[in-house]
Amino acid sequence: MKKAQSKLLKRLLTLYKVLPRYPQEFISIVSLKNKVRKNYSDCIDEASIIKAIRRDLDLLPEFLISGELIVKAGKGNQPATYQLSRDACIEPMSKELALILVMANEYLHHSLPDEIYEKVEGFFQSAELQLQQNTKLDDWNRRVRFIPDGYGETEKAQHYVEMQQLIYKALLQGDVWLKAKYRKEGTQQIGSYMLKPQGIVQYGQKPYLMASKIDSKKSVLRTFNILNFEFLEIVPEKIAIDIDAYDLDDLIEKREFEDAYFNREEIDIFFVFQEILLDELTRNPLGDCQSIVKIDEGYYELNTSCIFTMSRMDWLIQNAEYIQIIGPDELKEEVADRIMRAAEKHEVFNLGDYE
Repeated sequence: MKKAQSKLLKRLLTLYKVLPRYPQEFISIVSLKNKVRKNYSDCIDEASIIKAIRRDLDLLPEFLISGELIVKAGKGNQPATYQLSRDACIEPMSKELALILVMANEYLHHSLPDEIYEKVEGFFQSAELQLQQNTKLDDWNRRVRFIPDGYGETEKAQHYVEMQQLIYKALLQGDVWLKAKYRKEGTQQIGSYMLKPQGIVQYGQKPYLMASKIDSKKSVLRTFNILNFEFLEIVPEKIAIDIDAYDLDDLIEKREFEDAYFNREEIDIFFVFQEILLDELTRNPLGDCQSIVKIDEGYYELNTSCIFTMSRMDWLIQNAEYIQIIGPDELKEEVADRIMRAAEKHEVFNLGDYE
């Protein structure tokens, strides 16, 4: 009895895996038979196999935790076709797993290309339904929010969506390159590139492609803001060019997706700051082996080493009124120069001078 039940569960699980999910096309039993026939080896002829598959399809809805099996009746002599609903799920989820998937859905549906998201959206919907059953609370999609950084949400044109889809397609294929035209960040200069995609980093609202730029039979790692691609085309990979492998975690640790000052060389930083910044600098160190020492009531000194990226510079300028930079001199001069240029552009004139 247990052996027969185990075989049934195996067959139902196989059917669940191979059945198309909305919005994919319906499938006929004849097509299903070619995908699952090894599970029906006891059947002696084709008619017996089809009969057994039809019987299992009738049983499958009883095993679904959420969603349904959709049956579309055939016209005339045409056989019926089958499809799972978007939210069909055969595996029960713990409330913790369901909550994580609901949270992931809230974040990912803003980031993934539509053609990829639509294929997995049902799993998120199933998680929400199961979470409602586990907690007796409704509207979980309204209980979780990720707020975009910055002063407003980034507008993404249809052109960006097309570029994003091509990048994900190239990553999923793995053995292709991207022929690209790219506008350098902060300029209107457009350059041509041949790229080997390495990975994607989402930094705030900006999605970045980490890719090897291929030139003269060598490659060098570069970071590209996906919002700035003007043209992309998938092209066959050329085996003759050797491309180094990269560790995405290592690239993120080195902030390769950001521009940086001082030729991206690590510099030793020393400054004095006021207590208002203590919590932030303690929780979010500027660099490795950071040390903070109290030197007076309300004042502290900080020592650290790091690559001085744009975000670190922006933070320093934003909080310049609370900081006195001691060294290095090139950092002190860069900060002073930026503050002076900003002051010149925002000089306040006495209206009396114009009377």
